[in-house]
Amino acid sequence: MKASRITVMVAVILMIVGGLMAAIGYGMGGWAAAIDLTAKNPYLSLRNVSISVNTDEFATTEVVGDYTYKYECSNTARIKLDLGSVNARIVDNTKDDKINVIITNCKYGVDYSDKSLEIKLVGIEGKKSEAVIEIPKGHKFSYASINAGASDVTIDSLIVEDELDIDIGAGDVKIGELISDGKTDMDLGAGNLDIGSTKMNNVDIECGAGNVDLAGVIDGVLNVQCGMGNVSMKLKDKSKNHNLYMEAALGSVRVNGKEYAGIVDVEDESEDAYSDYNIECSMGNIDINFTED
Repeated sequence: MKASRITVMVAVILMIVGGLMAAIGYGMGGWAAAIDLTAKNPYLSLRNVSISVNTDEFATTEVVGDYTYKYECSNTARIKLDLGSVNARIVDNTKDDKINVIITNCKYGVDYSDKSLEIKLVGIEGKKSEAVIEIPKGHKFSYASINAGASDVTIDSLIVEDELDIDIGAGDVKIGELISDGKTDMDLGAGNLDIGSTKMNNVDIECGAGNVDLAGVIDGVLNVQCGMGNVSMKLKDKSKNHNLYMEAALGSVRVNGKEYAGIVDVEDESEDAYSDYNIECSMGNIDINFTED
C-alpha cells in the first residue's frame, strides 16, 4: 500500500466531512444574512413578510392569497434559484408561454432583468413554505443554476443549452427529464439526486455522502468523484464508446456487474471511443450499466 495513496485517502475523507458540515449549514439558511430584505417592499404594509424585489420587467405582479405572491415573466434565458430549506416544484406550463413564479410563506428576494430570473428564498418559521415555478414545456434556458440546500425539489423537465449547475446540501432533487447540451456540474453533500431520463454532455459529478441515480445518455467527458455516497448510472450506450479510467480506494466501482474494489487503478481504452469516463471512488459505491452492451 503506497503511503501517498493513504495520505490522499485521508485527505479526501477529511474534505468530505468538512464539506458536509458546510453544506448542511448552508442548506439550513446560513447564507440568509446576505440577502437584502430591506430594499423595495411593495407588500410590506399588507403582509408581515420581508421582501426584496425588482418588479420593473415583470409582466404582472400580484398578491393571490395570504402570504402568497405571484410573478409572471417571459423571454427568460437564465434562471438561478437559491432555495435554502424551502421546498419547490418546477412544473411544465402547458397553458401558455409564460414563466409563473408563485411563492408562499417565504422571506425572499426576486429579481428579473435582462432576461434573467433570480430567486433567493428563506422559509418562515412555523409555516409551510413553498415555491412553484411554472415553465413552458420545451422552454430552453442558456443557463440554469439550482441550489437546493436542505430543500426537496421536484422538476418535471428542464432544458439547458450552455451551462447547468446543481448544488444539493442535504436536500432531495428529482428531475423527470433533463437535457443539458453544454457543461453540467452536479455537487452533492448529503443529499439525493434522481434523474429519470437525461441527455447530457461533459458532466462533472461530485458526491459526498449522498446518492445519485440517473438514466439516459452522457456524451463527452464524464468525471465522477464519489466520497462515501452512492452513484448509480444506467446509460443507453455501449461501453466501447468511451475510454474508462477507474480508481477505487476503499470503495467499489462496478461496470456492467464487474466489480473493481480495494486499492486499484483500471484503464479500459477502446479504439472506438469518442470520449473519456474518469471514475474515482474513495469509500462509497459507483455502479455503471451500459444497456446496449
